[in-house]
Amino acid sequence: MISPVQIKEKANKIWQTWQLHQAFLMEQDCFPLIISLPKLSAKLLQQEFSTIRVWIKALFDHSKQQVGHGYQVVMQEVKHRQLGMQTLPDYLEFSELKDFLCFINKQKEYQQFCQTVQMILAQQPSLKSWLALHPNVVLQYQHKWPQLLAIYSFLEARPKPQCYLRELDIPGIDTKLIEQHKKILTELLEQLLPASAINYSITQRGAHYFEKRYGFKYDEPLIRFRLLGDVNKTVEDMSSGFKWRDISLPLSEFQQLSLAYQRVFITENKINGLMFPSIKNAMVIFGLGYGIQSLRNIDWLQKKDIIYWGDIDTHGFAMLSQLRSYYPQTQSFLMDQTTLKKFKHLWVTEPADKRCHAELKYLQPAERSLYQQLKNNSWGNNIRLEQERISFNYVCTCLKQYENGIRSDCHEEKKQNSQSS
Repeated sequence: MISPVQIKEKANKIWQTWQLHQAFLMEQDCFPLIISLPKLSAKLLQQEFSTIRVWIKALFDHSKQQVGHGYQVVMQEVKHRQLGMQTLPDYLEFSELKDFLCFINKQKEYQQFCQTVQMILAQQPSLKSWLALHPNVVLQYQHKWPQLLAIYSFLEARPKPQCYLRELDIPGIDTKLIEQHKKILTELLEQLLPASAINYSITQRGAHYFEKRYGFKYDEPLIRFRLLGDVNKTVEDMSSGFKWRDISLPLSEFQQLSLAYQRVFITENKINGLMFPSIKNAMVIFGLGYGIQSLRNIDWLQKKDIIYWGDIDTHGFAMLSQLRSYYPQTQSFLMDQTTLKKFKHLWVTEPADKRCHAELKYLQPAERSLYQQLKNNSWGNNIRLEQERISFNYVCTCLKQYENGIRSDCHEEKKQNSQSS
């Protein structure tokens, strides 16, 4: 048996499914609306007859028949072998919308929904089908719709504005509102803007997704690099004669560089970038970590000799593989077995729960072998050699040999390989 309180709970669950809201949007009628009642067995009817009579009275006391609104109790006649013919509740029926809304006290909320929908569709009738799929957003942003639609209208007239969000000058709109409502604005703009106003190459919803997809400026990552070697190959301010060697540029400006240096070193650690030894015809990019993805799709790097120096641990090789997926010509520096063994006394532990276990597609055979040895703890439990622990003299020695055309393993690994063969 179901109590009047439980009937109200069922009615509220129906409200929360948004089917009434969808019916309004699609101009459909979902009434009469039925709430079924549990069937009373002959055995229960005989054993609990007095309790059932009290239950029936409670149903009627809260029904439309009694209070003028809400559900109607629909009865049916049931023949009982001992009790004879009995008239029992069969189901509850809300015959029209106003009875249902009054019963759950949602008249005002539903009216607000309808008025908001009418306002939205008066300006953007093409949103009708989308709203029918997402009726919850109507009330969720009830007081923001005039501003949301104004923002769309502005961008429709000025697609891909190439300015910062805070530069927008839309009457009655605080640009902070745009920054706080990117999620719903994204959904609206995807429905309303023409394809030419959307950058469909931006698909991953990471940092600055909104700005990138709809043509706004944003706080770009800075690429920091140092120019090594020849003094006459610094970047010079012609007005002052000042020459820069340690430079940070927004990514979009870095992409447009055209530097004469043929060799580009990339190192994860900032200090290593700052102390990187002088070497002819070279530059070093540093301090990126997994932000190395910022370096993808930079045309001028395709023609450079790229050398990556990272930690000798699972993530160091993961970043090497990632970089080589962008630039196949990438070589590694000081990420070999010889260097690892030489500085055994400086090994530290890589956190077990943060190690990389992925298959790295872009490692060369010797790199892949060392990566597997690290994963399998062949040299010790979760060992790692951080790049900043390698002595500066060793770096300089290997770099000189690299400059002379010898790989970064300082010749020792080649010697070991020849002996083993």
